[in-house]
Amino acid sequence: MVVLPHPVRARRVWWREFISWRRVFKTSVILNFGEPFLYLVAFGFALGAYVNLGRGQTYAAFVAPALIAVTAMNAVTFDSLFGSWNNMHDKRVFEAIVTAPITPQDLVLGEFFWQASRALLYGMTFALVMFAVGLIRSPWALALPLVLVLMGPLFAAPALTWAAVMDNFEHLFYYIGLLITPMFFFSGVFFPLDRLPVAIRDGIWLVSPLYHAATICRALVTGNPSPALLWDAAYMVVVAVILAQAPLLVLPRRLQR
Repeated sequence: MVVLPHPVRARRVWWREFISWRRVFKTSVILNFGEPFLYLVAFGFALGAYVNLGRGQTYAAFVAPALIAVTAMNAVTFDSLFGSWNNMHDKRVFEAIVTAPITPQDLVLGEFFWQASRALLYGMTFALVMFAVGLIRSPWALALPLVLVLMGPLFAAPALTWAAVMDNFEHLFYYIGLLITPMFFFSGVFFPLDRLPVAIRDGIWLVSPLYHAATICRALVTGNPSPALLWDAAYMVVVAVILAQAPLLVLPRRLQR
């Protein structure tokens, strides 16, 4: 029998996560915002003084929009991975939640809601800093929240699934090393991909959600949207829907052990 999540009950999970986050929001914002800001300073401005992309824009203007996507990805991934593992294994929070009139499916949907909120908060915080230093001048940037909200479930689903199937805490770092770090370096965040071999570019297009998120963010910030972005948006939607099925199947089994 297929059990569908209920949005109202899922909202209660979101509210629980919000209350928990509110106690540590200062350090959470600093940690999730600080790292991409350092990348912007170190790569965008410092290294950018020596880099000429030949595209009529500074290197900082090229890197910064993609770092919006990186900020959202990291905020969602680390909380969905390490936070969910603690809630399943050490604190047993998820087990306590499903003893209430909340199903595991409601729990998963609530986590998606919460991670969409985190992606929006941290991504837009970074975008506001970019606006303050003059790196955002296009009104198209007002559409950034749509991309960031979609990034919540897109990156939360695989991380939550990995946390549910792993019994050893050390194995969580394999997810970062094997999936997140390669995406971070090879998704067009720090250098254009147009000079790479076609096979590599096609491979990145197929396997890297970050590439598509960074591409859309860059186009919106620079004010150069094109119909091709619809393919990137469609990719993110389809992959998010597909990946969301995994925790909906795995988490109920995990909580029934």
